[in-house]
Amino acid sequence: MRVSVDADVCYGSGECAFRAPAVFGFADGYGFVLPGRAENGTDAGTGRDGEPGQDAGSGRDGESVDDELLRDIAERCPSQAIRIDGKRVTD
Repeated sequence: MRVSVDADVCYGSGECAFRAPAVFGFADGYGFVLPGRAENGTDAGTGRDGEPGQDAGSGRDGESVDDELLRDIAERCPSQAIRIDGKRVTD
């Protein structure tokens, strides 16, 4: 599962970073996917700059973040800025 934050849509509630700090960060008033969040150890881009997001199966310090939690966070994003596998969860 790949997750990204659409910087053009995010209005900075910080809900993603609050609920999954192992995967999401918050800076300059916007949420973003932390670098290096790939299950297989590869870094596919941060998701903050419009590039493809991370495979977010494991977070900071090896903390596991399950797909169900990521989907829930995407669904509850007030601005619907979180994309999973390139799509809004509500699409």
